[in-house]
Amino acid sequence: MDAEGLALQLRRLLKELPTPVRQMGTWKVKRELLLPGDVANFWTGHSPRHFVVSIAAAIGISKDRRDYLGRWAYAQHGSQDYVLTSRQVVQAIQTTVCKTLLLGGDGGGYIEEELLCTLRSFADDLGLNGEEIVGANTVMQWDGHKQTWLLGGQYPAFAVNPERVPIAEGELEAKLPGEYEAFEAEPDEDEVL
Repeated sequence: MDAEGLALQLRRLLKELPTPVRQMGTWKVKRELLLPGDVANFWTGHSPRHFVVSIAAAIGISKDRRDYLGRWAYAQHGSQDYVLTSRQVVQAIQTTVCKTLLLGGDGGGYIEEELLCTLRSFADDLGLNGEEIVGANTVMQWDGHKQTWLLGGQYPAFAVNPERVPIAEGELEAKLPGEYEAFEAEPDEDEVL
């Protein structure tokens, strides 16, 4: 499926999503749509690709680590160094983002205010009630005891065999291959020019 087809499928899915609501510690769904009218057009086909990298940046994960998410680091390093490090770094970033969203984090966790303000303006420009739409899309909750924004829940979010958790978490502090250095081969003495 090409990018345009993927974007259409994503919008179709978004237009049919019911509104989630948390009741007595459990997530349920309402009958009302989460994104009424053309609000689903707020997200593009590239939005899912940018989600983790955007949150990783917002919670302070360095650019040299985030570059592994989109394989942007591949151009900077040799393939062998890249492959050995990539899995560790990607898994560690995914783990850190997941933990921060579920359990909160230092500095207040992930704050979705900027995204919600932009969504409100988009909905208002469509003639819809932006405040109501933002209310339905606000999922982070403030935990006054922990002093952080969080979804609530437990980590890991999915059932994982306990002995696999450390392996699945990756290593955020994995040693990176270093700065890219152009390689110029020296002529072999036996080589005839």
